[in-house]
Amino acid sequence: MRSFSAHRQVANAEQRKLHASYLAQRMAPAIHALLLLVALLYVLATVARSVVGLGTPPTTLLWRLALVVPLLMVALAARRTRRPRPLGGLALGCL
Repeated sequence: MRSFSAHRQVANAEQRKLHASYLAQRMAPAIHALLLLVALLYVLATVARSVVGLGTPPTTLLWRLALVVPLLMVALAARRTRRPRPLGGLALGCL
């Protein structure tokens, strides 16, 4: 038979796991939206910079816009993550 403290430790571990899952479930949509907003703002800033700087060649614009692909991949990964710590790191990275 388990002692009370052993049962309490198992309950606490399971409760922590459920709470972490709950946090990740609640944080994921907001962080996903934040990452998509960052990608959109990056595209807008890059295009605006190329319009203002009329002397830049179009290939430079394409190379700069190619950096959006990793940003979108990170946004997709944020949507699928079920752990709160990586999501918190992504949110801090956006800021």
